[in-house]
Amino acid sequence: MRETRSPLHTVEQFVQNGEVRHALVSKFPIDDHKGTPVLLGGVAVDITERKQAEEALHRNQQELHQQQVQLEELTSKLLTAQERERQRIARDLHDDVSQRLAALVLEVASLERCPSTVPADLTQALRPLREQLEHLSDDVHTLAYRLHPSLLEHAGLRPAVEDHVQQVSRRTGLPVHLKILDVPNAVTLDQATCLFRVMQESVQNVVKHAQATTVTVQLRGSSKGIGLSVIDNGKGFDPQDLRTHQQGLGLSSMEERLRQLHGFLRIQSRPSYGTKVCAWVPCEVEVT
Repeated sequence: MRETRSPLHTVEQFVQNGEVRHALVSKFPIDDHKGTPVLLGGVAVDITERKQAEEALHRNQQELHQQQVQLEELTSKLLTAQERERQRIARDLHDDVSQRLAALVLEVASLERCPSTVPADLTQALRPLREQLEHLSDDVHTLAYRLHPSLLEHAGLRPAVEDHVQQVSRRTGLPVHLKILDVPNAVTLDQATCLFRVMQESVQNVVKHAQATTVTVQLRGSSKGIGLSVIDNGKGFDPQDLRTHQQGLGLSSMEERLRQLHGFLRIQSRPSYGTKVCAWVPCEVEVT
């Protein structure tokens, strides 16, 4: 039986009218009547345009990749700068504004306790003034905490989440149920901050938009990572319109935070059936 030999394909360059061009060359042997190769035949097809298109596509892909890398680096720097600015403002509010408000509260309270030096009608007016100052002091403290919860840095993820959930319930009256299981203690500050911000943003969205009557926050650890879910029974929305909601719901910020830690974000919702926000970050440590 005669053996069939496949042609050899190569891409070769040639010069035509002073221009370098490319050709796909197929070479094959030509046999005599005895089956012995005596000649080498070939066919050349000019593929210069295809080659140029491939090279242009490759350059565009490289440029897009470089732009994507630059964009990711810029976004990372912006998020880092945002956290630092939050921390700075929170520290200024706590160390300066809160202390000055506390001093004012003490001064007004001192005047209230000295009726002999203050007219009676003025003493009566001091009480609501003191109460307003106390409320203002509480609001400043709450704002500072929302900007940068010190518990997150000094006590860890679990205490910070527990405290935030309690504050939201107390401030809004919305029942927020918390379930925490097998969350490791050795969570890095970046991971803890990421999950806390996603939880904070998700709960805030529920309070502002969902018209929910109950919320459940779950934190669950495993040998591979930590999962977070925020589930509400509110009005929900159409996931097909998610992009129109991204700016208001802060979803882009959540996704970017998680992407930087090689995690992911999933959102399930439909009108009248509530919303479930799920986030996960890898964290290969032993759970407790």
